[in-house]
Amino acid sequence: MIDIRNIAVKYNPEIALLVLMLRVKLGKADEKVLSDCLVEFSIDYDRLLLLMKEHDLENILHESIVIEKLAERNAALKPAIVRRARFNLFIFTELISLIRLFRNNSIQFLNYKGILLSKILFNDFTTRNTSDIDILINAADYFRIRQLLLKAGYEEVYYFPAHYPEYYLLKNREATFRRKGMEGQYVYIEIQWAPLPEMYGLPYDNVYFFKHAEIVRLSGEDLPAVRLEQHLILLLIHHGISDLWRNLKHVFDIAVFIEKTGKSLDWQEIFSKVVQWHFQKNAGVGLALAEDLFGVKIPVHLQVLSQKKTSEIALNTVLSIPLLTKKKKNYFNVSRQLLFADNFYEKFKLLKGYLKIALWPSLTDLENIKFPPVLFPFYFITKRFRFLFRKK
Repeated sequence: MIDIRNIAVKYNPEIALLVLMLRVKLGKADEKVLSDCLVEFSIDYDRLLLLMKEHDLENILHESIVIEKLAERNAALKPAIVRRARFNLFIFTELISLIRLFRNNSIQFLNYKGILLSKILFNDFTTRNTSDIDILINAADYFRIRQLLLKAGYEEVYYFPAHYPEYYLLKNREATFRRKGMEGQYVYIEIQWAPLPEMYGLPYDNVYFFKHAEIVRLSGEDLPAVRLEQHLILLLIHHGISDLWRNLKHVFDIAVFIEKTGKSLDWQEIFSKVVQWHFQKNAGVGLALAEDLFGVKIPVHLQVLSQKKTSEIALNTVLSIPLLTKKKKNYFNVSRQLLFADNFYEKFKLLKGYLKIALWPSLTDLENIKFPPVLFPFYFITKRFRFLFRKK
């Protein structure tokens, strides 16, 4: 585990204090060390508050002694924490409604991340901030699910091309719906028939996740969910491949997950899928970050994945200001994805995936120009001139 003072010197004292607060939360450091650092470090509390928000850690750290100091400088902090906690509970009620809706209509689905992850990591529904509900489905069920959600009062966030439903399934990996909830906030539901966009080229099969499912009892309701091993695999995929280990919250997820459930996990199963699905380097980076920042012991099965040099680059990103942008399609993020790829062939597949995005019609193309199905090939031509048809 990296010495906290080294982090303060190399990066800044605020990010070092944030890491230390998380170590205290995990039980890897005590509050006396935290109190000593508050005296020793020259802390810019405005910057600390900004970093806490950027890394989405306010609710995770709501019990920290540092929160009182921050609240003295920002009266809106504690009400915001309470508001987020209440919103998490509202999302939980929405999840219960979805369970009943899908069960009554014989829809097969699995839940992961979000509220369920907060329960796994912290044994409550409010500590880990969430803004949506992630539901994994079979692609063949999507159109029936879409009708059920629209009938239940949800609205589609993005355009649905009614004339090209099969292309919609091919082009996308998820559909987003929303419904307005408490205090005018929207709760979002992401209906996913694949955990990642096609461009990343992972050879996973959704059948695998449905074969490794279990029933979790939540407040009297039976929730179909992925098992712990598959949940960790999905976190490594989402936080690493999709979000490139961009923030402390995601690394902390992995650290707490291993700390809380590691002794009961089938590590050989996790290792075999990481190898089979070709994201050894990316998973190795995330595990190394969890070990370096939070002192989590990596199981022997996965120590061979260690990527020291690459994880140091990722460490520089997660501890620096500003954070890596969430936008995927830019030079820096693509170069980082290539850096995290296992080998030349995986890099080639990734670039091929981006090329397909550039050449094939997008949903925006289908929304701006309404060709009948028989003229679908013309979208490949009009895509070159999409700026002429862009909506004002």
